[in-house]
Amino acid sequence: MTILYFTATGNCLHVAKKIGGKLYSIPQMEKNNQYMFEDESIGLVFPDYGLCVPPYINEFLHKVQFKCNYLFAVITYGFFSGGVTNHLLDIADERNIGFSYVNKLKMVENYLPGFEMQKEKKKEKKKNIDENLKKIISDITKRKLWICQDSWLSKILTQVHQKSYGYDIGIGETKKYHIEDACKECKICEQVCPMNNISIENGKPVFSNRCCSCLSCIQNCPEKAIRIDGEKSIERYRNSDIGLDEIIASNR
Repeated sequence: MTILYFTATGNCLHVAKKIGGKLYSIPQMEKNNQYMFEDESIGLVFPDYGLCVPPYINEFLHKVQFKCNYLFAVITYGFFSGGVTNHLLDIADERNIGFSYVNKLKMVENYLPGFEMQKEKKKEKKKNIDENLKKIISDITKRKLWICQDSWLSKILTQVHQKSYGYDIGIGETKKYHIEDACKECKICEQVCPMNNISIENGKPVFSNRCCSCLSCIQNCPEKAIRIDGEKSIERYRNSDIGLDEIIASNR
């Protein structure tokens, strides 16, 4: 089994590791121009951004080719996933990609401008993440044919977000960033960025125009020196089962 994943805070890497198989980081595949994958079973694990498939994943899906008998996707989300499944299927139709199984997994919400991380961490146990993930893994192991359905309202909300609140690759969320003097030039932000979008100049991180709005740089900054407008608190989030070294290894 082959798993392709994209992770900024470790949630999707945690899911990919639990599913098992040969794990491949999508950013690394992009950097190596590797877009052909062949296996009996292939899976995608990625988060939803603003009720949608992240533009970065959309871009990848328009390049990749799968040769397998069973193709599945697991989409992680925090508060509300909208019509992200329908959005994925629309992309798949454009590329003539056929999914055998698509499911969503509710995890810790970690969008800093919308949610206070300490409160979201406290909600983690109530979400039954491990139990729900075991069910998904059981489905995949049994090669279950199933695609979760989005309500008509969820689909409309996703369409609205696509038009008004998208996270297109470009300046992205960096236009809302500011750097505090607590920065110690550790270069972790540079190392965890999946887009090679950050460099350290004159002792501070500098952002180019290839941001995918994953917030990995903010969430993983050990000094909490990168701030974003509208953040609810200084608290940050990383999946407790994933180390910083694993985030770096996935995105360098």
